[in-house]
Amino acid sequence: MSTHAVGGSSELVWSLERAAKGLALAAPFGAAIAVRHGLGAAALHAAGVPLGFAVAVGLGTPALCIGVAHADLEVDARAAVVAVADGVAVAGRVLAGLSPAALLLCVTAESHVTAASFATLGLLLGSAMGVRALSAALDGVPRLFLWVFVPFLALLTARVWWLVLPALGGGR
Repeated sequence: MSTHAVGGSSELVWSLERAAKGLALAAPFGAAIAVRHGLGAAALHAAGVPLGFAVAVGLGTPALCIGVAHADLEVDARAAVVAVADGVAVAGRVLAGLSPAALLLCVTAESHVTAASFATLGLLLGSAMGVRALSAALDGVPRLFLWVFVPFLALLTARVWWLVLPALGGGR
């Protein structure tokens, strides 16, 4: 692991490493919510849950920087990337912690709708904690701007999950 020096490029590398670990930690949650559909679906979900975060971050972070520039706000692009990476890391850790409960609830649920509801609640909770970390890290950005940016991220992530995750209706 690289050294953590505040304000330097090593902070960026450290945050990106944390984000990658967060994406990896989100995978067991994806597998847990799809075990009732078989191992193939579990593998697809294990890749699909982190993919939703990766697409949202990949498209949302440049949009955040462009929006901040158009609003003439003083936010360093590096600080924005670090904040988004921290949000992804937190979301991944939360989903990793919810994985055992998601496995139990989704496997023992009587209907697919109930299992999908549990899965959706877990994804919402993990995402909300990630947004909380993002908001805390972006202290210099006005809250109104975050009220626009966060729904954009939520829609991107939800759209990817809806298309990719069969347990939530994707692939049908």
